[in-house]
Amino acid sequence: MQGHAQDTSACTPKNLSEVLFHKHVSPTTKIKNKEKTTSLILLPVIGSSPATGFFFGVGGVAAFFMGNPQHTRMSSSNLALQYTTKNQFILMLKTSGYTPHNTFFIQNDIRLMIYNQPTFGLGTNSPDTTSILYQVNINGNNTTGNTGAQPLSYNYLKLHQIISKTINPSNTLFFGAGYHLDHHYSIVDDSLNVEAKKYTSHYIYSQRYGFDTSKYTMSGLSANFVVDTRDNLINPYKGYYANANIRFNETWLGSTAKSTILWVEFRHYISLSEKKSRHVLAIWAWANMQLSGHAPYMDLPAIGYDSKGLSGRGYAQGRFRGEQMLYGEVEWRFPISKCTEVLGANIFVNLTTASSKDNHVDLFEYIKPGIGAGLRIMLDKKSRTNLCMDYGLGKKSNGFYMTAGEVF
Repeated sequence: MQGHAQDTSACTPKNLSEVLFHKHVSPTTKIKNKEKTTSLILLPVIGSSPATGFFFGVGGVAAFFMGNPQHTRMSSSNLALQYTTKNQFILMLKTSGYTPHNTFFIQNDIRLMIYNQPTFGLGTNSPDTTSILYQVNINGNNTTGNTGAQPLSYNYLKLHQIISKTINPSNTLFFGAGYHLDHHYSIVDDSLNVEAKKYTSHYIYSQRYGFDTSKYTMSGLSANFVVDTRDNLINPYKGYYANANIRFNETWLGSTAKSTILWVEFRHYISLSEKKSRHVLAIWAWANMQLSGHAPYMDLPAIGYDSKGLSGRGYAQGRFRGEQMLYGEVEWRFPISKCTEVLGANIFVNLTTASSKDNHVDLFEYIKPGIGAGLRIMLDKKSRTNLCMDYGLGKKSNGFYMTAGEVF
C-alpha cells in the first residue's frame, strides 16, 4: 500500500522548479497559506541575427484573477520588451481579462515599435521565387532577415481596446464595443528608387489608393461578439472560443482613408485522454477581410498579424498579405514526462491563403502550408503556463519560435 501511495504522489503534474529543486508543498500548507492566485513568468531573451544584430530583452506572461477565483475566470497578460544593436525597440503589452463574476471581458493590445520588416507583395503567390533565410520569432516579434524581400523600416503605435459585457446567465456570451488605432510613421522603403523606376509593392499600392508612403493611420470603432467556454485562457485543455469583430475606420476619427475590416476567429480544444489532460487536439481558424474602402498597405490582413503575432509558423511575419485572408491550423499537444508531465511536445500543420484584387489573385487560388513540431516545458502548473519552443517549415522558409504561453 505504501508503494502504491508513493507512486500516486510521484505521478502528479509538476512545475519545472519542482522537478529541478524537488520542491513540494503539502495540502495542509496550501490551506493554511492560501494558494497563490497570481503568477508572473519572465524569460530573458538574448541572441543575434542578420537583421537585428545583437538583441536582448525580456518576455513573459502573467496570470491573475480580477475577482474571487471560485466565480471569476483567470485573466492573462503578455509582455515583450526588446532592444537590438540595429536600434530596433519593441514594447508590447496584451491583456485578456475577466472582471468579477465574469461580468465584463476586457481585451487590449498596446505596442510601440521602432522596427523593420520585409514585405513581399500581395496575394499568396507573391513572390514565389523568394527564399526566407532561417528566422527567429520571440513572443511574436521577428528577429532575422530574408532574401529576395522588400525591406521596410518604420515606427508603429498600436492601441486596441475592447470591452464586452456578458449577455447570458452562464457568462459565456459577450457583446461589446472597442476603439482601434494603428499608426505607422517614419516609413522608409529601402528598395524604392523612383528615379531608376525601381518600384516596390508598398509604393505601388500607396500611390494607387492615395496613401502617403511615409505615414498613415487607421482609427476606428468596432462591434465585438465573443463566445468563450475555455477552461483556461493561457493553455486550454477543453472548450471553445469564437470572436467576431467588425471595425469601422472613419476619417473623422483620424483615419487616412475610410474602410471596414472584419475579423472572425474560432478555436476549439478537444481533450483526447481522461487520465492525461495534456493530450489535446487544438483547432484554430480565422478570417481577416477588408469589406469596403481601402486600408493602408501595412494594415492589410497579413500572416502573423493575429493578436499574439504567431500564426503561420514556418513563415516570416508579413510573408503573405492581401485584402482577404483565411488561415487554419491543427495542433496535437501531448505530454512526454510519464508522471510529472513537466515536459510536453506538439505537432502542427497550418494553411494560408490570401487574395489580391490588383493582381487578380483569388482566395484558394494559392494555398501555402506550414508544418512543424515543438517542445513544451511547464513553468507554472496553476496557470498552465508553458515555455513553448517550436520549429516550423514552410515552402522555401523555416524558423524557430519561442514564447511563454501557448500559441493559441
